[in-house]
Amino acid sequence: MPKRTRIEIILDVLDNLARYPDEPLTKIALYSNLPYDRLVKILDLLESKDLLRKINDNNRMSYVFTEKGRVLLKEMKRLRYILNDFGLDIL
Repeated sequence: MPKRTRIEIILDVLDNLARYPDEPLTKIALYSNLPYDRLVKILDLLESKDLLRKINDNNRMSYVFTEKGRVLLKEMKRLRYILNDFGLDIL
């Protein structure tokens, strides 16, 4: 299996956060096939770019999408679909 690009990893993380909003971050890391510490670095990056907002609820850390983050996920999925239509399976 070829190594995933950074964009593919970010798309996987965003997609899994959208699919499983109530899951703990350890499960999101598992679904994204990432070590937990690497997931946290990516989430911090996405939060710093105002794509996600961190929520600490009852000592449980979670993230929610900002409007900007929802738009990015939608556009990244659309781009993946377009690229796949052209036979470019790169996202």
